[in-house]
Amino acid sequence: MTNINSDSFNPKCYYVFDFDDTIIHSNSKILVRDSITKEIKLKISPAQHLDYIVEENEYLDFSEFDGIPTEDFIKKNIRLNKFIFRIYQDAIETFGNDRVSICSARIDPNPIRMIIETLTELKGVNIAAIGSHDVKTNATVINAQRKRDYIDKQIIEPFLINDLSKKEYSRLVIYFYDDLELNIQTVNELNTKYHNNLIKVICEQTK
Repeated sequence: MTNINSDSFNPKCYYVFDFDDTIIHSNSKILVRDSITKEIKLKISPAQHLDYIVEENEYLDFSEFDGIPTEDFIKKNIRLNKFIFRIYQDAIETFGNDRVSICSARIDPNPIRMIIETLTELKGVNIAAIGSHDVKTNATVINAQRKRDYIDKQIIEPFLINDLSKKEYSRLVIYFYDDLELNIQTVNELNTKYHNNLIKVICEQTK
């Protein structure tokens, strides 16, 4: 984990992690179904979803991500990204749950909580499920914007309103981990919005 504690400016640190293909890797797929027959036409990965164009007679089924998985399914189909999980765990041990969150494009936090509690000993993790599965919009772009807005509204704005007046911290440093380049680029826009020494967002694309 990056050591920011040695910074003489006494920053307040937050860590924000994507979940799928960042903290965990899984065999779950997005199902492309026929709108009329409901039959599965294709199974695609989250990465393939970025470039997939949904046709008029199709819809996307995210049930493998949104349903509550069984313990047996988790142990057989999901594995931790050990390198990123160590950063995540170290951040919690150093700063506490209040300053470490999972910000996922899933729409339900409960499957994430179930997976974390099954694969690790962590309890009470902070989860923001901000996903949009509306096939009528570009969900990938919407989800990237929602991640940026989550960091802006839930972390940066409270810091500017509350923490600066207390003079306990002189600035805010946020570490953001995500596997998608679009999410990295979108969240990085916050460095342009807050072009000063008070706010710094450090983005790292994971593998």
